[in-house]
Amino acid sequence: MAFTFRKQGQPRGLRVLAASSRRLDLSSKTEAKQLRALRQGWQADAWNYRDSIGELRYAIQFLANAAARMKLFVACEAQGGEDDEPKPLAEMVGIPEQAVSVAAQAMIDFSHGRMDLMGIMETLSTNISVAGECFVLGRQDPESGEETWSIRSLDEVSLKDDKYELREIPDGPQGIIPWVTLDPETTVISRVWTPHPRFGLLADGPMRAMLSDNESLTIMRRMIRSDSRSRTGRGLLLVPDEVSIKVPEDDNEDPQADPFFGALTQALMEPIGDEGVASSVTPIVIRGPAEALKEMRHLTLAQPYEEAAAKVREELIGIIATSFDLPKEVIMGVADLNHWTAWAVDDNTFRHHIEPHVIKLCSALTGAYLRPYLIANGVPKEWARRMVFWYDPTELVTHPDQTKDALELHDRLVLSDEAMLKVAGFPDTDRSEERRVGKECRSRW
Repeated sequence: MAFTFRKQGQPRGLRVLAASSRRLDLSSKTEAKQLRALRQGWQADAWNYRDSIGELRYAIQFLANAAARMKLFVACEAQGGEDDEPKPLAEMVGIPEQAVSVAAQAMIDFSHGRMDLMGIMETLSTNISVAGECFVLGRQDPESGEETWSIRSLDEVSLKDDKYELREIPDGPQGIIPWVTLDPETTVISRVWTPHPRFGLLADGPMRAMLSDNESLTIMRRMIRSDSRSRTGRGLLLVPDEVSIKVPEDDNEDPQADPFFGALTQALMEPIGDEGVASSVTPIVIRGPAEALKEMRHLTLAQPYEEAAAKVREELIGIIATSFDLPKEVIMGVADLNHWTAWAVDDNTFRHHIEPHVIKLCSALTGAYLRPYLIANGVPKEWARRMVFWYDPTELVTHPDQTKDALELHDRLVLSDEAMLKVAGFPDTDRSEERRVGKECRSRW
C-alpha cells in the first residue's frame, strides 16, 4: 500500500507526549521563516564538541547503540490508559483488520529490513542527544515510486530562497557535490524535537547544559598539548663557562658557535638517527672544575598539568554521566560494558537510564511517520490515536542468572520441569527420556 503524502490544507498528524513532532508544509514561506527562527547557536557547538571529545562521543554512541538494538513494532495503547505499556496488535481485542494490515505495511515502507531500521534508530538517537532535534525525511522516486525514509540533521536540511534543499557534506569551495532541491510533491519532512520546558517550540538536550564544561576541558587539553610540544617544557640547563664536553669527533667549523652546546646537541641527536652507535648506551662525559660542575643544574619550567588533567577528566566523566542520565561506570567501561561484541546491559541500567530515551525516540517516530501514515491510509482516527511505535529490548537486556534458585525450587518440587528448562535456557525437546516417560505416566493418572 503506497503512502499518500499530505497535501496542503489536510490535517496534521496527532501529537505525542515524550517528544514533539510536526509535519512541515514545504510550500509555506511563513513556516520556513519560523523554522529559521527556531535554530539555536548552541546546537552547532554541541556537534563540534561531540566530534572532538572522546568521552562525550562514547556516551552519545552508547545510547545510540542501545536504541539500535531495540526491535520496533506497532503497538496499541489500551483505552483510557489503564495499562502501563502499549500491547502488540495481536493481543488487542476489537481492533479492525484494516488497521492491523496498514500497520504491517507501515513497517515495511519505513525501512528495508532490520539493518536499515537499526541505522534509523542510531542516527535519530545521536541527533536527539546532540542537538535535541532533527528531521524525518521521506522521499519518493518520481520514476519508480519507491519511498525511502531517513533521519537528517539540522545542517543537512537547509532553506535557500524559501526552498528546502538537502546537503550531505559541508559547503565546498568548488561545489563538487551540489545541494539537492526537495520537491514538495514527492517529499515529506517532519521536524522532531525534545521540547524545552520553558519554551516548547525550542529544542532542548543534555548538551545544552554541558557547553561550558566541554569548553573548559578543550582549553585544558590544548594547554597540555602546547606545553608538551614546547621547548620550555624541557626546562633550562644551567652550565658554567668553565666546563666543556668531550666527544670523539668535533667537526664544528663555526667559530662563533658555542662549542659546548654544539657537542652536547650532537651527542643527544646522534642516537636518534642511529640506535646502533656507541653513544646510545654510553654516558656523556663533561669535564671541568669541581666547583663549576656543582653549579650545573636543570631548571624546570613546565607546569604540573598532568595531575590537573586527570582531575578535570574525572570531573568531565561525572558531568557527562549526569547530563545524559547514565551510570558513571558505563562511560568508564566497567562491568564489561566496553566489550561491544558482547553488548548487553542489566535491567536497572535499562529501566532507569536507557528506556526513557528509547521511549522518546519511539514517540518521535510515531508522530512524524506512523500516525500520519495510518490516517492517510484510512485507519479510523480513534484507532490511529492509540497506535504507536513500541520496542522489544530482549537483545539488549541481560537478566540475572536464576538457574541456581530454579534448581533448588525444582528439587523441592515447587518448580515444574517446564519452568526449570525455561529458566536454564533449554527447550522442552531437550528433556531426558526418563523425565518424559514420567511426565506421560503422571498425565495418565
